[in-house]
Amino acid sequence: MPNQIIAQLEKTLLERKSAAPENSYVAALHQQGLDKILKKVIEEAGETLMAAKDYDHLHNQENAAHVVY
Repeated sequence: MPNQIIAQLEKTLLERKSAAPENSYVAALHQQGLDKILKKVIEEAGETLMAAKDYDHLHNQENAAHVVY
């Protein structure tokens, strides 16, 4: 099951990366470079950890999803 999730995640990211930057946040991040991508991942990872600390499962899922979308 985890392999299926990772495969779907990879597929989604590749689709969004190839979209027009004005239509896709992922494409816009890629256009801005690796530093911008990593800053976004760090931001969302921090928010995910804070939500986990507070046992806020809904917020945790939303933050994890923001890393992708």
